[in-house]
Amino acid sequence: MKSPVKLYLRVRLPDGTYPYLKAVFASNGRIRPHYAIHEGKPVHFPDSSYHLRYQVGGKRIWEPVGSEPSLAIVAFDRRAHALQGIALGNSEPVVPVTLPVAKPEGDPTKRLLADCVTNYITEITEHKAAKTLAAYRLTVFEFCAVVTRTSIEDVTDEEFLKRIAQVGTYIEDVTREDILNYSAALRKTGRSPRTVRNRIDHLQIFLHRFGLPSLLTGNDLPKYTEKKVRAYNPLSLARCSATPHRMSLIFSISCFAPVRGSRRPSTSVGQMWIWSRRHTRSPNTWISGTGQRTKKKGLCRSLICWLMP
Repeated sequence: MKSPVKLYLRVRLPDGTYPYLKAVFASNGRIRPHYAIHEGKPVHFPDSSYHLRYQVGGKRIWEPVGSEPSLAIVAFDRRAHALQGIALGNSEPVVPVTLPVAKPEGDPTKRLLADCVTNYITEITEHKAAKTLAAYRLTVFEFCAVVTRTSIEDVTDEEFLKRIAQVGTYIEDVTREDILNYSAALRKTGRSPRTVRNRIDHLQIFLHRFGLPSLLTGNDLPKYTEKKVRAYNPLSLARCSATPHRMSLIFSISCFAPVRGSRRPSTSVGQMWIWSRRHTRSPNTWISGTGQRTKKKGLCRSLICWLMP
């Protein structure tokens, strides 16, 4: 029986279009990874993604199955067996699969938002730090949830991306209003102005990756207040006694002591606490940059008094 499913690659051509091209198989029946027929010849498209094409109820369906050839073949076989079982009159498919919601064939010159997200996450996983990857991933997933009005709760990444693909949103259709709605949604959940701005910046980096311009500029960008860094200036340090021991301590403070308003980690707080236990009467009293007594990281008041003549 002829297979009711066809395997295609969605590729990007030099002219900027994104057509579906038939996947290439070797003479032994194995798939040639990321090769498709273009102008009658097999051509390699390393950044392409696989799609299945079949019909349900007379409507053509395009189902994205990722960019991994081996997984695409597994999905191809499962879908073919399921549809053949239905055609033979089986009450249940040979391999139980959930058929996607039928939708009209999309514009081949546009890219599905779900495909772009999948490719983007795969790409940045290779060279981004764990925290950066988590921030970028959360940004694009939350944005997709807002744009497509799809819940992101209690679903796996794969299931969520499938739902996004079924909606049929294209990355070329993302507008300024979509990003403003995303910004408003972040504020409603209680995110700080700085966090909202970071998320918008991360989202526009994602758009730049696929050749789209920044959709929010100037006054459209979320505003936030920069923290003013308060540190000890050279004049204050010049008043200190210039004994070798004290100069060494001043150098340690200037290099490692925490500065109010900065994100630099403190690596010498433990050493300064040990020093304060040996040389002060109130070893556990620390002060912040404003002089308020607190247990937070900061310079010991008695240490400052000892340094100043």
